[in-house]
Amino acid sequence: MVSKSDCPFYAGSTITDPSLFVGRRDLLKILCDRLTGVQPTSINIVGRHRTGKSSLLLHFVNTYHQRIANADRFIVIYLSLQNAACETQERFYRAITQACLGNIPSGLTSEVQENIQTRLAELTWDQLKFNELIQFLKQQQLLPVLCIDNFEELLERKEQFPNNFYDNLRFLIDSNALMLILASREKLDDYSKKKQITSDFFNLFHCHDLNEGLTPSEAEELVALANSLGNALSSELQKHA
Repeated sequence: MVSKSDCPFYAGSTITDPSLFVGRRDLLKILCDRLTGVQPTSINIVGRHRTGKSSLLLHFVNTYHQRIANADRFIVIYLSLQNAACETQERFYRAITQACLGNIPSGLTSEVQENIQTRLAELTWDQLKFNELIQFLKQQQLLPVLCIDNFEELLERKEQFPNNFYDNLRFLIDSNALMLILASREKLDDYSKKKQITSDFFNLFHCHDLNEGLTPSEAEELVALANSLGNALSSELQKHA
C-alpha cells in the first residue's frame, strides 16, 4: 500500500497557484468560447466532492486574461457560497459587488473607473440597485462573469431566495448583461426539482461534468509535474498514477 506521504496524488485543498493546475484544457477552452461568443452562455460545472470544481473556477478566474482577446471587456470574479455570508439577497449582492470592486479592468478611462467604484462601494444592496449596476456596466460594454462555487447553498434558503430572485438573474442573462459559471455537486436543474423551485432559470445552463476525471495525456502531465516539484516517482508509482 502506498502511504499519503509516499504519493503526491491525493485530494488536497483548492489549487490557487496556476502553475500547479493540470488538465481540463478542453473545458477551459469551452469556458473561453462561451465567454467570448456573440451571446455569452452560462454554464453549470457539476462534480462530486473533491473533483476539482473550486480549483477549476479559480484557475479560470486567474488565467482568463491570458486565454482571450480583449480581456478588459470582462469583470470576472470568484465567490464561494460555502465561505461567504450570503444568507440574504442583500448580502449576496454585496458579496458580488465587493468582489467586482477589486477586478475593475485597468483599460477604462479614469472617469468610468471612478463611476464604477462609486457604484460598487454602496453599503446596502437590493435587486433594483444590483440590476441598475449590471445595466450600467453593459452600457460601458463590460460583461460581469460570476464564477460562483457551491451555488446549491442558495437553494437551501427558499424563503430568502424565492423564484423571483432566480427569474431576475435569468432576465439579466437573457439581456446579455451577465454571465454565470456555477459549480455544484449535482445539476442545478435536479436540485431545483428536489426543492420545488420552479423558475426557468434552472433550464438555462449548459452542464459539464467533472466526474469523468483526467484524460491519459493529462495524467501523464500530472506525473511530470510531480517529478518537476522534486517528488520523483518510481516506475511502479508512475504506473499507478
